[in-house]
Amino acid sequence: MNEELLKVRNLSIDLYSEKTRLPVVADVSFDVSKGEVLALVGESGCGKTVTSLALTKLLPKGISSYKEGKILFNDQDLLQLTPDDLGKIRGKEISYIFQDPFTSLNPLKKIKDQIIEGYLIHISKNRQEAIDKAKFFLTKVGLTDLDSRLNSYPNQMSGGMLQRISIAMALMCNPSLLIADEPTSAIDVTIQAQLIDLLLNLKNETGMSILFISHDIGVVSSIADRISVMYAGKLVETGETADIIEKPSHPYTEALIRSVPSIKTTQK
Repeated sequence: MNEELLKVRNLSIDLYSEKTRLPVVADVSFDVSKGEVLALVGESGCGKTVTSLALTKLLPKGISSYKEGKILFNDQDLLQLTPDDLGKIRGKEISYIFQDPFTSLNPLKKIKDQIIEGYLIHISKNRQEAIDKAKFFLTKVGLTDLDSRLNSYPNQMSGGMLQRISIAMALMCNPSLLIADEPTSAIDVTIQAQLIDLLLNLKNETGMSILFISHDIGVVSSIADRISVMYAGKLVETGETADIIEKPSHPYTEALIRSVPSIKTTQK
């Protein structure tokens, strides 16, 4: 049996304001083993991104509340760590590819300064060493003309380039767990396939685990070892990818699978 890297147990989260309190994640439990790709799938608004941000307490303070649960990473409960101790894990051991690179990257800072920031904080203060590693990963993700890219600002690049840069940035500290939140949703199908192949190759090279978040069960079927299906803030089904695709046990999972476009036509 594979060793578990991340164990989420009975996680429940509320978002609230002065007048209302909304349960957005309810009693969610799942595991991610070392070297595994777990896909968390479901429609927009079902709680996938909230769950992923909650793992390292990235939810905004003042409007979110952890009602109950544990988040065990290498047997440490992340919810019980001090901000300083959690900061040593966030960005280094657990890294994110956020959903929209146009908003997750700072438009006022050059790509170079953003991509090496985590490395300078967690690994080494040697700036040239950080830049060399950035160039290594930018090459891995298929970018060329690296000096020009590093000295550019985000608004000078396409969405596909920014997504590749976001992947390279997330890998700079060699994380044990990569959380990829809809990393291909705003990219055309050809680039989607390239980025999925890239993530799989990097996973095989480094041994990292991936929590891959998507609304598209067709996309995750080509990358995930297991799939967890989320609906209305709850996990309704988890299983091996082939079992989920071929023999779904929950009606919502069946509906997700039927929503995937097919080239087959029905003959009358």
